Amino acid sequence: MQELTHQVLTNMSSDQQILAAIAMKTNQDMRYFERIKAVCGRESWTCYICLGKHAVFFLHQDLTRRIHSGWQLFYAHINKVVQDNNTRRWMRFELNDNKDAAWETERLFIKSENRELLLQHLAVNWQTDYMWRLGRVNIFPLSTAVISKDSVDPDVLPFIDHKWVAYNHYRFMLHYDFQDQPNSIQADNTGEYMNPQNGASVVIHVHEPLTLDQLIQLKRDHIRWVAAEYKGQLVAEEKTFYVLRNQQRQKRMNLTGDMSAWHGWEIIIRTPTAAIICLLLRRQYIPPVCNSSQDLAVIMRVPSAGDANNVPSFKELLLEAHLISDSLCPEATSLPPYRDIVQAKVDALRYDEESFAWIRSHLKLDTRWRKHARPG
Repeated sequence: MQELTHQVLTNMSSDQQILAAIAMKTNQDMRYFERIKAVCGRESWTCYICLGKHAVFFLHQDLTRRIHSGWQLFYAHINKVVQDNNTRRWMRFELNDNKDAAWETERLFIKSENRELLLQHLAVNWQTDYMWRLGRVNIFPLSTAVISKDSVDPDVLPFIDHKWVAYNHYRFMLHYDFQDQPNSIQADNTGEYMNPQNGASVVIHVHEPLTLDQLIQLKRDHIRWVAAEYKGQLVAEEKTFYVLRNQQRQKRMNLTGDMSAWHGWEIIIRTPTAAIICLLLRRQYIPPVCNSSQDLAVIMRVPSAGDANNVPSFKELLLEAHLISDSLCPEATSLPPYRDIVQAKVDALRYDEESFAWIRSHLKLDTRWRKHARPG
C-alpha cells in the first residue's frame, strides 16, 4: 500500500539520486525532502526536512550534518499537525513527551514553500508507520488554526463570469455555468465539469510527474507523442471524424510566476455527434531540482445536437477552452530552485543537452567540465 502511494507522490519534488545521498547520512530509506525554515523555542534553522519510513530528519543545508542531536524526530513523537489558516506556508508540529530533549518546547513551527505536498507525504508516512507499530489504522491528525499574523498573498482575480477551480495541485479559471460532476468514488473535485444549459463538458487530466530519463524510456520525450496518443483515444470509437487542427500552441499566461518551461499542443476534432477540443500542456524542468516533467490535458466536448439558442458558437467554445488552458497554473507558489543541488547534478552530467541549455539560460549554471570538453 505504501509503495503504491509513494510512487504517486514522489516524482514531483524528489530526486532519487539526492534521496540516496540523504539515505547514506540517515541510514534510512528516504521518501521526500524539502528546504524549510524550522522554529522551536528560541532556536531557528534553515534546513532540509527529510521524510523517512519511521522518522523525520532535519539536515543542514549542505546535507552533511544534522542541525542538533534531536535531528531524528520519530512519527510516534508527533501527536498532531496544525496548518496555518492565514497563510499557505506555516504549520505546527505538536510533540509528545518522548521527544528528544534537544527540542526546547513541544511546539515545532515549520515554514514550507509547498506545504500541501509536504503534508500529503507526511500523512502517508505517518499512517503507514502507525499501522506498522500498532497493527491498526488511524487517520493522520491534521487540523487548522491561526498560527501566524501573516496574511495570504492576494490571488489574481478571475475574469468576469468566471471562478477559480482547484484540482490536483493546479487551478484554472472556469465559467460559472460549469458544475462539478460526481463519479462513483466522490461527489466533487473529480476533474469533470458540465454545463447543464448546453451539455458542454470539460475534463481535466493531470498526469503523474516523470523524470526526463523516464520520458525518454517511455518514448514520450516530446509532447507531440502524447498528442498522438490522445488523438487515438479520442477517435477510437468514432467511425467518421475529421481533424480541424493538430499543431503546437503556446501557453499565454503565467499567473504564479512559475519558472518552469511550458509546451502546448492543440487538437480539434469534429464528429457527427460532437466537437472535441483537446489542449495538452507539458510543464517541464519543474523546480526545485529541475529534472522532472508533468503532462496536463484540457478536453472540452460539446454535443452537436440540441437547442441552437443554447449552444454557443464554435469560436466562443474555443476561447473558453483556451482560457482554461492559459490560466492553468500550480496552486502553490513556484518553488525556488535548489541551486547547490542543481549544480551538483550538472557537474555529474545528469541532464541531457537540451536541459543543460535551459539551466544555463535560466539559472546561469554550467558544468565545471565544459572547459575540459572543448576541443583544443
